[in-house]
Parts: sequence; structure tokens; C-alpha cells
Amino acid sequence: ALHDPHSTMRPIYYIATAALIPLGDFVLHDYALIIAGIFALCGSIGALYNIAMHLAYWTQPVYQLWIVRVLFIVPIYAMISFLSIHEASLGLYLEIIRDCYEAFVIYCFLLWILNVIGGEEACAVSIAQRMNMRHPCPLCCLPPLRLNAGFLRMCKQLTLQFVIMKPVTATISFLLLVIGGESLYYNSVWQLLMLSTYNVSYTLALYGLFLFYIATKDEMNSVSPVRKFLAVKSVVFLTYWQELLIPVVFGSEYSDKTNDFILCLEMVMFAFMHYRAFPWYEFKYKQLQVEKIGYGYTNFGGLEDITTFRSPSNSPRAAAGAAGGGDHHHHHH
Repeated sequence: ALHDPHSTMRPIYYIATAALIPLGDFVLHDYALIIAGIFALCGSIGALYNIAMHLAYWTQPVYQLWIVRVLFIVPIYAMISFLSIHEASLGLYLEIIRDCYEAFVIYCFLLWILNVIGGEEACAVSIAQRMNMRHPCPLCCLPPLRLNAGFLRMCKQLTLQFVIMKPVTATISFLLLVIGGESLYYNSVWQLLMLSTYNVSYTLALYGLFLFYIATKDEMNSVSPVRKFLAVKSVVFLTYWQELLIPVVFGSEYSDKTNDFILCLEMVMFAFMHYRAFPWYEFKYKQLQVEKIGYGYTNFGGLEDITTFRSPSNSPRAAAGAAGGGDHHHHHH
């Protein structure tokens, strides 16, 4: 494609070959492999230790199940990146597995947030009290969002389209590889199509999660959502942008291997971020746990019950308890 005058990818190749940092064939040497291996191993051990401790203190399966699934992304990434440096053709297939798991992690994170807030109905009711929300900065000219069940559904759809998109494109990539080998897979039409769909899909998913996060910020204060949000997102989205940038910075000749090498180094950092964001010791003692927000929404008769919130009497929890038909498991403060 480099010498083909009609190639649409030509400007991209020109940029890619003008590398800013000449790494050369550093990644092809054995010592690069050893360095990557050590880092990948450290990252994996860190993540697996956290997972093992979570399993040892399995006090709140509802939350920990999702957390453990999210934590597994580090060892999977580390292993696949390491193998890809070693065996490039195998790497293409393994990356497809990695992509699918990545999508699964985002789905897990979404469900985990909903679980923490206390299920979808609870979430819908507690954000509905704030009525409207403006779009974040670049899009603030758009009409403000109504915070209702529809808003939650929109956030879920924006996120889930990516969860579906990713395995679909991965499957097509896999079929192309199996049928036509690497020449068909690296076909400029498919690469352009894949990159552009990914870009749109990623951006929408991030935006959906971001809106969801802004709306539920107050409900989530007890579980330090920012750190968790960053820990999960950075693995998925930073690695994606990195994949696009590396050919520009280091030259395109060995960009895949360079990317895998850098990923291996980063896994230590990601393992540390995950350890800080989802530490097992939060679940060490049952009595210290964050209590689920105790609104008995599920047994609300209809919307008229929600007006009890606006009543000046008692705390909203007590009102919700009364509306919920005298649930006695609410903790009053």
C-alpha cells in the first residue's frame, strides 16, 4: 500500500513514517521481551493478589462479583500483550479476545454502579429529584437533559452499543484473518472503517458513562467513584488512543509490537490503580461496609408515592420507609 499511488491511506502512512522518536527495532530484541515479561508479571501478580484477597473476604458478593471481573482485565491484557510481542501473528487473534473482554468490563462497571446505587429503580428515583441537568462543556448549547428513567436508559444504551460493537467488529476481523490472512485484514478499506466506527462508538460510550457519572455523583460519594471511573476507563480508553498515536510517535514499522511493549510496562501502573480503586480491604469487615441506600422503591404503588419525598416531615429515608409499606430493615440515622 505504501507504493500504491491510488491508496487512500497514503497521507496516514506519510505521517506514520515520520516518527518523532526513533526507537528502531528495539522491540525485536530479547532484552525487550525480558523487560516486558518482568513488568507484565509484576502487574499480573499485583492484580491476582487483589483478586485472591477479594475472594478470601467474600463479604458482599453483589458488588465483589463485578469488581473481580473488572480486575481480571489486567492479567488478561498483560498476558496477551506479552504473547503478541513474542508471536505477532498469534497476537492478532489474541487481541480479538482482549477486545471482547474489554467490552465485557465496561458492561460490568455499568452494572456495578447500578448495584451500588441500589438497582435501577432506586437510581431513577434518586436522580429524578434533581429534574434537569446541563450537558457538559462543549455541548452545553444542547437542551438540558431531563433526569428520568429515560435518561438512565439513554446512558445504558450509549454504553451498551459499544459493548455490542466491539465483539462484532472483532468477529469480522477474525473472519477476515481466517479467510484472507493478514493481507485481507490489513486492507485499507476495512482498517479505515474499523477505526472510524470504533472512534464514534468509543466516544459515545465514554460520553454516556460520563453523563451517568455526573448525574449519580451525589449518590455515589461514599464509594469514591472518580477513582474507580478513572481506573476502569483508563485501561480501555487510554490503551485505545495509544494504539492510534504510537505509529505517529515511534514510526509505523514495528508499531504493533511497540504498542504491546508499552502496554506491558503500563500494566504495573494499571494494577496499582485498580488496587487503589477497588481494594479488597474495603470488604474485610462486614460492619464497615457501605450500606445500600435503603429506599424501598420497588414496592411503590405509583408515582404519587414519590411526593412523600417533598414532605417536610422526617428524613427522606423515613418517608420512603413509610411509603414502602413499613419496611423494617431501614437504618435510621
